[in-house]
Amino acid sequence: MTPFLIIFTIFFIITLIIGGIIYLIYIPFKTYLKKKKWLTQKRNRIINYSYLFLLFVIPAYITYDAFYPVKEFYIEEFKSVTHLDFPNSGKFVYKKASYPDFQGDYFSSSQIKLSQNDYKELYKKISLDSNMVKTEIISRFKEFDDIKNKSELEIINGFTRKTAENDLHSYIGFCNDSQTIFVNVIQS
Repeated sequence: MTPFLIIFTIFFIITLIIGGIIYLIYIPFKTYLKKKKWLTQKRNRIINYSYLFLLFVIPAYITYDAFYPVKEFYIEEFKSVTHLDFPNSGKFVYKKASYPDFQGDYFSSSQIKLSQNDYKELYKKISLDSNMVKTEIISRFKEFDDIKNKSELEIINGFTRKTAENDLHSYIGFCNDSQTIFVNVIQS
């Protein structure tokens, strides 16, 4: 079984249990509405089918979102690494994150293309940030390697935070094309 199916199954079972409890609470209301003739057989069927549909869709969405985070997730990662707003010219070339384990640990990496002006301004701000340390060491992990292998660019300058916040290990690398950066986060 793939990790996606395992996580989906866990969320599905949890949703079924919670959904079953909610439905048990709903039964007396349903009975009352039927007695008052406010709830027809057709409406009852629509409610039941809609409810069953939601019991499947909710865990599917939660699982999909956990495995394939939306763009906003990576923008927040950028902000947590740089403590700066995401540049207007920023476009994600590649992005990838691992599924968080039971302790909430995960890896994420993104390749971002900026305008040359935003690249230079970001580099200047990071260089002057007293909490950022220049480093030549890049923590290697699968998500970063998968993205880096798709690119022929070389990282010429890298920075990491002096102090890890909430066990967050962050890295930003500036590439030789004067437009591309890599943002890596290891939450452990």
